[in-house]
Amino acid sequence: MRSGQNKSSSEKELGSGFRNELYEFRAFLKMELGRSANTVSAYMSDAEQFAHFLESRGASSFRDADADSIVAWVRGISKVDKASTQSRKLSAVKSLAGF
Repeated sequence: MRSGQNKSSSEKELGSGFRNELYEFRAFLKMELGRSANTVSAYMSDAEQFAHFLESRGASSFRDADADSIVAWVRGISKVDKASTQSRKLSAVKSLAGF
């Protein structure tokens, strides 16, 4: 990427609060829940997408997520993702909330 070009939201680095929480979430999925490598990879991608969404709304941590943010995110994914992908993303966020 040439200097001066903007990164897309998926390429932008998350703040340290989200990065730390994602690191711990990965360990939680692997060690405590015993999820497969494919599930961990998918859930991490989903959690990162959710983190970018929250960050765009001014959050610096998953703890900053409120009901309005979650509803807005669900509305957004319902417009672009098929039902099975939506279900997986919601499962990832539910696992994130439980950790």
